[in-house]
Amino acid sequence: MTLTEINPAINENAWNNLAMNGIDTLVLDAHKLVRSGGELVFVQSSVADIPRSIQLMTECGMNVQVVGETSGPFRDYYYEDAAFMREIAKSPGAYALRDGRYYERLIVFRATLDVSQAER
Repeated sequence: MTLTEINPAINENAWNNLAMNGIDTLVLDAHKLVRSGGELVFVQSSVADIPRSIQLMTECGMNVQVVGETSGPFRDYYYEDAAFMREIAKSPGAYALRDGRYYERLIVFRATLDVSQAER
C-alpha cells in the first residue's frame, strides 16, 4: 500500500516534505539539543535533498562534515509509489542509475554547532 492510498489527500510532494520537515526540525532545533561546541550526527538518504540540508546547517551556524557515505539499491517499496519516484527525481543527486538499478546514497553528517549559535 502506498502513502497516497492510505491518505488520498496527500499530494505528490508528501514524501519529500515529510523527510525534509523532520530534517529541518532537527537542524533548526539543534541549538536546543546540542551544547555549545557540541556535535549533531545523523544519517540522511540522498532522496531527501542532501545539498539543501548542507545549506540549512551552514545557515544555522554549523560546521558541516560528511564523515561517512555508502550506497545501496532502492528499497522495493520505493517503486510502489509513482508520485514518490517523480518527486525524488527533482532533487539534485537523489539517486544514481547503474546497470538498470536505482541506487540511493546514505550520508553521515557531523555538524558542529558554533558556540555563538548554541547560546540562542
